[in-house]
Amino acid sequence: MKKREIGRILSDETVTCGGMFFRYRLIDAEDEPMRFRMSVTSGSECEEVSLGNDICFAADCYRSVRDGYVTPCTLCEMIEELFTGAVIFAKSLYK
Repeated sequence: MKKREIGRILSDETVTCGGMFFRYRLIDAEDEPMRFRMSVTSGSECEEVSLGNDICFAADCYRSVRDGYVTPCTLCEMIEELFTGAVIFAKSLYK
C-alpha cells in the first residue's frame, strides 16, 4: 500500500487488452464521507468514481471492472449497474 495525498492506494494494476493499456486503482480516501474510490486511466483519459464505505463491495467492484477491461468512459455506468444489482440483491435477501 502506498500513501499519497489522494489517499491510500490499496491496489494499482495495469492490464493490457487489444493493444490498449488500462490502469486500475482502488483508493482508500480515509478523510472523505465516501471512503473508497476507484479510478481507470487509459492514455490521456481518466475517470474516478466513489464506491461507498464497504470495503467488500469496493473490492468486488474493483475486481469486476478490472477483469471486464472497463474503459474510463464507461466506468460510471458500470459502477451504477453494480450498485443497482447490490441493492436488488439486498432487498430480495431481507424480505
